[in-house]
Amino acid sequence: MSKNSGYLVENKHGKVGRTKHENGLINGKVPVYLCEVFSAKEIEGSKIPLKFSDTAILCDSTTLKHIGFIH
Repeated sequence: MSKNSGYLVENKHGKVGRTKHENGLINGKVPVYLCEVFSAKEIEGSKIPLKFSDTAILCDSTTLKHIGFIH
């Protein structure tokens, strides 16, 4: 597993972001780096995230929907 591996997630507001396995919980919440740039092409009706924020927002893990993996 690479240093940048993690999960692709969607928060309760429909925003797509990523987690990093190397980051632990902060005050019981998951750091999520929101997607800033999506590709113009779609796969199975979904746009592909290309670039993520350098800073994270904190989300309750029960409100995150797991939508993929980042290896």
